[in-house]
Amino acid sequence: MSYNITRSPSDNQVGFFIALCCVQALFALPISASVEWTGYVYDGENNPLPSALIKFFPNPATQPTQSTYSDSTGAYRLSLPNSSSGHVRVEALGYKPLDQPVNLGLQTNALDFRLELQPLLMDELVVQRRRSNDGASLVEKITVDHSSNSSLVQVLDAATSINIRRYGGLGSLSTVSIRGSTSEQVQIFLDGISLNSANGGGVDIGRLPLAGVEQIEIHRGNVPSKFGGNSIGGVVHMRTRGLDRPRHMRFNASSGSFNTQRLGLSHSGRIGQWNYLSLANYSASDNTFRFWDDNGTEYNTQDDEWATRRNSDFSALRLLNKMGRMVSNNHLQVHSTLDWSHKGIPGLGNNQSLYTRFDTWRHMIEANFYGMRAGGHTFRLKSYYTEQRNTYKDLLGEVGTGIQHQNDTTQRYGMRGEFGALMPLDILGNVFANVFQERFTPHDRLRPSRVVYTNQRSSATLGIQAEKSLFRERIAAHIGGQGEWQKNQFLIPGPLAFSPDVIHRNSDVLWGIRMGISAHLGKRFKLQAHRGIYRRAPSFFELFGDRGAVIGNPNLQSETGNNNDIGLVYRNLDTRPARISLFELTYYHNRVNDLIRFIHNSQQVSKPYNIGQALLRGIETRWQAQVLPLINLNGNYTYQMAENRAPFSFERGNDLPNAPRHRLSNSLEIKQSSWRCWFEYQRESQHYLDRANLRPVTQRTLYHGGLRRALIPSTALTVEVHNITDNQVADLWGYPLPGRSYSMTLDHAFIRL
Repeated sequence: MSYNITRSPSDNQVGFFIALCCVQALFALPISASVEWTGYVYDGENNPLPSALIKFFPNPATQPTQSTYSDSTGAYRLSLPNSSSGHVRVEALGYKPLDQPVNLGLQTNALDFRLELQPLLMDELVVQRRRSNDGASLVEKITVDHSSNSSLVQVLDAATSINIRRYGGLGSLSTVSIRGSTSEQVQIFLDGISLNSANGGGVDIGRLPLAGVEQIEIHRGNVPSKFGGNSIGGVVHMRTRGLDRPRHMRFNASSGSFNTQRLGLSHSGRIGQWNYLSLANYSASDNTFRFWDDNGTEYNTQDDEWATRRNSDFSALRLLNKMGRMVSNNHLQVHSTLDWSHKGIPGLGNNQSLYTRFDTWRHMIEANFYGMRAGGHTFRLKSYYTEQRNTYKDLLGEVGTGIQHQNDTTQRYGMRGEFGALMPLDILGNVFANVFQERFTPHDRLRPSRVVYTNQRSSATLGIQAEKSLFRERIAAHIGGQGEWQKNQFLIPGPLAFSPDVIHRNSDVLWGIRMGISAHLGKRFKLQAHRGIYRRAPSFFELFGDRGAVIGNPNLQSETGNNNDIGLVYRNLDTRPARISLFELTYYHNRVNDLIRFIHNSQQVSKPYNIGQALLRGIETRWQAQVLPLINLNGNYTYQMAENRAPFSFERGNDLPNAPRHRLSNSLEIKQSSWRCWFEYQRESQHYLDRANLRPVTQRTLYHGGLRRALIPSTALTVEVHNITDNQVADLWGYPLPGRSYSMTLDHAFIRL
């Protein structure tokens, strides 16, 4: 479906529209009785177990999942619809999860649970016994809602201290910035495997589908040692659906503006001793949205006109397969992920390209073997292989610095081992080692006579992380660090056809160390503080790559980050309505030396430079509240000062490029029975494209809304509106973003317990 809107509604019209939707939804809600479930959670010695997560999964699965936490006495309270059936899952760190079927029509409304103590393997980190969750890290965990039509870009754009920079609509080049960092400083992981490559350029999350992703973890401050030590900006970790869920088959389809289509099918079950999950997802969009074109004359409004985005189409396919089984008392899992995308590169708003294309094919496969050995020691062994092929075609020189036709292949293979044990003085210790080699082979089809040279980066890392609990686990101290040896060998191509190529070799030792402390201040408050030093070597892309509008700089130095933050977290586990369930207030103070930044010049081309020093300071707030029994409020606000501290007088004290000072995101949700209605508000202040702060990107305000209705027990329909007011905004380097768009999603699930 395609929509052409000739005018934008006023804010009053928008408010009336949203209020009308919510009022209609409220009056249409069926009134159903609810039951108060209460009880206690204990450990194996009948001691109260606080902070245990109790989840109720209804049958059918289209009904909303209910969850709560046990308080300091182990008590919990859960409000459930009357006569509900399904199963309850109880989880606590360091304890074996408990699954139990329930039927409210047959069972009492008081139920206690007892959990067995066991070693815990968290993600890619192996630990033993109970431990504090995430240590001193400030982590935001987002549960992905697959009933909506949201993309990964839209989900991350609403997170705390995250800025997304993109070239346009669905599938367009999009990069992540955390706390004013560059995209190169942020590591993106999928099931523990890094998607960042030595070739660099940041991870394009615009072509990463959400299909199969169950949870997203955003580490804004202290980056755990399991992710390595070069995450100056932070980490985004996407975790796909596990193999311990009930057997199911699920189908969803959506259609929307600009001929946007999505189809998804997933199935999980068991064959013999193997659990499996298979998933296929296809998405596509023409991205033919309209935008206000100034024809490159910013100060002349006489030639401004509406234009249609061209050569911005996108299509992508994801195939995900996972298998796992028990081997004695240990776990064996094999994962395979195939992502393919095909898209156009549209060019600037007033200078659109018509034929430039970019295709990507990536395959990831990994094998995990983990468990516990004699004496309670835990281990994990992982081997992995990834291969990515990119084809960039610009035969008319529409984008960047000349005609190009590149076929690039990136291969990475490696192994990782981890060992965890309880050491003397009740210290939890973990040691990990990681070795990999990455090979980047560029092939210039316009210069076939040139000898193809494979650029290589070899790496070996050894690290340790330890934790010590004090005062009956009220205070936990954490320390970790690692050393990484890198060896690089790459070719710098000559600027002209007759210019000689230069082979460059170097090696570097990157090290990092971090320490933190978390202290429980009563039942509901926790204080967290962290200090860390991180180093990052420049990528091949920054050193010599030109992928369209970027020129490399082989003289770059490694950058070093000194990160500090302190935060106060309030968490109220009470399930009663009209309460603030979460409030977080954090101050961060990061200093980066030899900072690498891409600078935009007058020829619409960017080149990276070491701009000296940068000072990144800010205040983050995040909140979750239940205003009324049916209304939930979630949001965050960030104020940051990303200051250029270079020694040059014409830029010292200016804002760093692409770093807005104010960013607010808020969402209001009304949910009851089979209805769900929500409204989102996002505002971002003005920021700049250049070091001199002469090329501003104006502030933007966006409104989104949606309505979801369960039609029958296994089917739900969702209708969404993005950019309700049809605001005409631009993002990275002046690329226009879509105006108002609509989508409709149909989700159908089969559940077999």
